[in-house]
Formats: sequence, C-alpha cells, structure tokens
Amino acid sequence: MKRLSYIFLFYIITCFLFCGRDETPVESKTGFIDVGNGAKLYYEEKGEGLPVIMIHGGFLTHRNWDDQFDVFIDNNILAVRYDARGHGRSVHVPGDYNHTEDLRIVLDSLKIDKAVLMGLSMGGYVSSDFALTYPDRVIGLILVSPGLTGYDFSKEEYMIKHYTEYGEDYQSGDPERIIEAFMRGWTDGPFRTPDQTPPDVRERSKQMCLETSKNLLEVQAREIRPVPPAIERLSKIMVPTLAILATLDMPSIAEIVELYEKNIPDFRKSIIEDAAHAVNMEKPEEFNRIVLNFIKNLK
Repeated sequence: MKRLSYIFLFYIITCFLFCGRDETPVESKTGFIDVGNGAKLYYEEKGEGLPVIMIHGGFLTHRNWDDQFDVFIDNNILAVRYDARGHGRSVHVPGDYNHTEDLRIVLDSLKIDKAVLMGLSMGGYVSSDFALTYPDRVIGLILVSPGLTGYDFSKEEYMIKHYTEYGEDYQSGDPERIIEAFMRGWTDGPFRTPDQTPPDVRERSKQMCLETSKNLLEVQAREIRPVPPAIERLSKIMVPTLAILATLDMPSIAEIVELYEKNIPDFRKSIIEDAAHAVNMEKPEEFNRIVLNFIKNLK
C-alpha cells in the first residue's frame, strides 16, 4: 500500500512538471515587405494577442529588441520588429522615403489594423509621427529615449562638444571610426567612458552598427519628415503614452521627454537609473516590467 502511494505521488509530481505543458517553441514568421521601388524591409513576427510594433534606434537593427521580443510573446502579445529603411537586413534602394509610410505598409502587409508602437530614439520619433498621421491605427505609444521631429539637437551643449571632438571621425567615411564616434555619443553617453559601459551592450551595438553602416549616410540624406513637424502638434496625440528615460542619456533627450510630457494629455513617464540611451538593452528586466505593466492596462 505504501509502495502504491509513492508511485501515485511520483505520477502526480511528474504530471505537474511535464504533462499539459506545451514545450514546443513558438516559431517566428520572418520575411521581407516591399515598400516600393524595390526597397524591402526585413521583419519578424511572433506570438498572438495585442500587436506591439518594435522600432529600433538609428544605426541599429531589429536586434535592438532581443531582450524584449521573446519575453513579450509570453504575455499575450503579437510582437513585430523590423529593420527600418537602410538598416540591418533591409534591402536598400536609393531615393526619397518616409518612415511613417514605411510603417503603414508594414501594418497593412501584416494585416494589423491597430497596434501599440514602441520606438527607441529614431523609433520614438517614427512612432509619434505615425500617431499624428494615422491616429486611428495606434492603441498606445511607448517612447524610449525618444527623438522628436522638429527638435534642434544642434543647440545642445553636449552635442556641440561631441561633434566638435568627433567631427573628423563622422566625416572620415571609415565605418569603424564613424561607429566608434556614434557609440561614444549614444551608447556610452555623456557621463561615462567606454570602459564604464556594459561590454555586452557595447559589442551588440557595434555589431548592429556594422550591419547598417554601408547604407546609413545616404539613407539619412533622403529621409522626408512631416511638415509641420511633430514638435508643433504634440497636443493632438490622444492615445495613452509612456516615455522611458535613462539618467545617463544625453540632456537633450530629457528635454524632449519634457516636451512630450507637457503636451500629451494621457502621459506617464518612467526613469531608469544608471543606464544611457540604449536603456532597454542595459536594464532589460526593469524595462520589461515597466512596459508590460503599461501594456496590461491598455487591454
């Protein structure tokens, strides 16, 4: 009798650990979306539920969201990330383009009517521009260390110092020098040296930049931005908006977040300590907790 009890207990424990659990990994749907004239954007789509579109920072790629992509699909989210025009694996074709229209084509191609937009830096201004152009297609905004169309970075004291010091590197045409200058300004930020930046974040950023560097300068020159710019129309953004700011980022990013905060009616802000511009890569657990809580309250 005692032996049967042990067998039954073993069976119950085994079922608890293994039975009824689907251990099959969720597969990503990947491919390329034609955005016109032969240009194609690489994308990945995974999971089911509320659509969240992840838009990376300038010079980076969809890998910017490695610490979010798989985590989010476990929280009833359809996660989509893509390489913007001229970045990463996307197929570049010279010519004028508009990030807002590229994003619209991504949503149309994936048959997504409305989505939460989460953008870092460049991805932040793409998200706010899209919300102003297509308000009925946005459920909420998550602006991470965001940019803002119409904001003048050239007046910012640190930016002036940085581009004075690294101007020759940016103009050199040498990808390694350009990337290192970029990482000193953005990955490291104004308040620390390269050796104080998490090594894995620096290395991941460098690899994304190397993948993108072949097209970036030409792509930047051909980008068409909205008129009037978003900085003049922020009060028209009516969806719930979360901004995430890092304490070691450039002072100009804090000023941009303040502009969003003053003008968007349904706005909240979270500040993450001891991280710079790529805050989602430096502090993924804290970042994911903040974002998932915001998304949960949108449902």
